[in-house]
Parts: sequence; structure tokens; C-alpha cells
Amino acid sequence: MHHTHIDRYAGLSSPVHALDARAKLLATVAFVFLVVLTPDGWFLSYGAYLLLAGAAVLASRVPAGYVLRRSLSIFPFALAVSVFVPFITPGPELWRFDWGPVSGAVTAPGLARFASLSLKTLISFLATITLVAATPFGELMEAAGRLGLPSRMVVVLSFMYRYLFLIVDETSHMLLARNLRGGGGKSLLRASGGIVGALLVRSFEHADRLYFAMLLRGYDGRTVSLRPFHLTVRDAALSGGFLGLTALGLILGGFFHA
Repeated sequence: MHHTHIDRYAGLSSPVHALDARAKLLATVAFVFLVVLTPDGWFLSYGAYLLLAGAAVLASRVPAGYVLRRSLSIFPFALAVSVFVPFITPGPELWRFDWGPVSGAVTAPGLARFASLSLKTLISFLATITLVAATPFGELMEAAGRLGLPSRMVVVLSFMYRYLFLIVDETSHMLLARNLRGGGGKSLLRASGGIVGALLVRSFEHADRLYFAMLLRGYDGRTVSLRPFHLTVRDAALSGGFLGLTALGLILGGFFHA
């Protein structure tokens, strides 16, 4: 199988990789929480957040281009939700347009909110993708379970990540077989329908066999990590320092904005 794993750089050696997975997860969640809670227009705070997210990327030694491409690939979906904010937010008008039956205006508060939402989204994606890229997915799920995420959700997410590659590989084989048998043209829709049905049946069969194989190997519903978890003073200090700088950026942004 030839697939791109979201944790493809988890085997690197860096200060971020060496951190305990629980410390990284808590720091990232708290960082995103502070970013989301930052009021609109506090651009000094957003600049500080970007510097911190960039520093985390550099410290992780994950290629910055990889993190940026991943972030920008998801960014348009979030942008589609906030693109109408400049037109629906009340406030002083910056630009008015009248295109036949369609009329509206771009307001200053709406433009500031749109820019703030865009920056919040980008910063959150940068932090989250860095976390996932620098941590093996199994360890990340184990850390989430130890921090209180329901065990069933941990199991579902872990299996979804692992077995998604099997389904993608099976689909690629079916598509190749369809193309070799001349399944295009008018018969494309019929052949695609057959692929979806066969894939559904095979997925059930794979899941059934895998479940019984796991039961035979002693599976009891809990995930087990081969790497021991040790939360050290260094882990707590680095995570706390990162969050302290984030809080400082929030305070400075409020001070200068006022």
C-alpha cells in the first residue's frame, strides 16, 4: 500500500517529539482554546500566536512546507463558512455595491471579524497538524484516553485511522480492475455502483475477521501502548512555558487594543 500517513514524521528526533504525548495534547488543546477565545481585532495577539506556532514547527523539525500545505488544504473549508461575515456584520460601511437585484455593503467590524476568524483558523490548524505530525497516532489516542476521552471513542478513532488504509487500498485495486476491463463510458455508472456494493460487503467481511482475530489475541476493548508514558518536570516546564507565552500574547494584545 502506498498512502500518506498523517504521522509520517513522528519518527524524527526533536524536543517536541521527546515530550510526553499527554503534555503535548494538553498544551495544544489549551493553545487552540486561547486562540479561539481571543476577541476580534486583537491582531497583536494573533501575531504572537503565529510566532509561537512557527517556533513549535521549527522545534519539531517537521518540514514547514508540509505543515503549511496541510493547513492550507483544510483552510478553504473554514473560509467558506466565514466569507459572508464582512457583509452581515453591522457597523460603519467601507464599501457598498449594487449589482442589479443584489446589494450589500462591507463593514469595518465585519472585515476585522473575517480577518480574525481566518487567522484563528490558520493558527489552530498549524498547531494541530504539528501535534499530529510529531506524535505517533497510537500514542496520541492513548494519551487522549488517559486524559479522559471515552474509551469507545478512542477505539473508534484508532480503528478508523488504521483500517482506512485497507479500504483505500481495496478501492484502488477495484478501480484498476474496472479500468483494465474497460469499465468506462456508458457502463461507468454501473461499474461504479458495483464497486461501492462490493466494497461495502468486503468491509463487513474484513471487520468480522479482524475482530475475531483480535479476540483470539486477547483484545479486551482497551488500547495498549508499547511505549511507556512518563510525565517529567521538563515536559511540564516546556508545556507550561509555551502556554505562559500564549497567555502573555493574549494580555499584550488586550493592552494595546484598549
